Amino acid sequence: MLRRDHTTAWLLVVMGIACHPVDKRGAPFQQSRTQVGAGTYTLHVCRVVCDAAHPRNEIRSGWMVLDTTAVDIAVFADSIQRALKDAYMFMRHDGTANGCFQVRTTRPEVESYAGITPGSLLHWQRAAGGDSVSFALYRSPDAGYEVSVHPTPTGFLGQGQSWGAGAAEVDYPEDIVVGDYVGPPQLERCAEAGLAFNAWVRGLR
Repeated sequence: MLRRDHTTAWLLVVMGIACHPVDKRGAPFQQSRTQVGAGTYTLHVCRVVCDAAHPRNEIRSGWMVLDTTAVDIAVFADSIQRALKDAYMFMRHDGTANGCFQVRTTRPEVESYAGITPGSLLHWQRAAGGDSVSFALYRSPDAGYEVSVHPTPTGFLGQGQSWGAGAAEVDYPEDIVVGDYVGPPQLERCAEAGLAFNAWVRGLR
């Protein structure tokens, strides 16, 4: 009788673990997604609604990596270091580069400043006293694409806004920006962002 009770107890423990899925860091999903933080995320930019039932609403797609410390670009080849430095300078960020991204334009006929820069380092920051996070996917002297997101059980959700001044002024509607948490920061992927920026610059010449 004692052995049967012992076996039943272990089964209950196993079932309890199975009913509380964890992320790749071992933290419960519900707990680990209480804030937008360090990690690797998929990235989806949509109009009106952003879900699998409306695939045509997605106008840009890609990924982003967020970390809590500066990205060490010294680990990359010289050509990648130069590309990432140039991209970050072009993006005119304030603060230290603590993440990177790559964005692909899936629907070029839908106008948005998201995706003009296909890859770069970025600076992200959390709002003081809140759970929202902000970052930019494009910046120039007279235009930009600013994003503000808040945590969801699977990652983040928020808005992206194209803005411009003078000749760059636009009246594009707000986009919906969705990110799904994939796992810990994969900073090696920042090399892909550098390659994407290099390819874009070559295409401009």
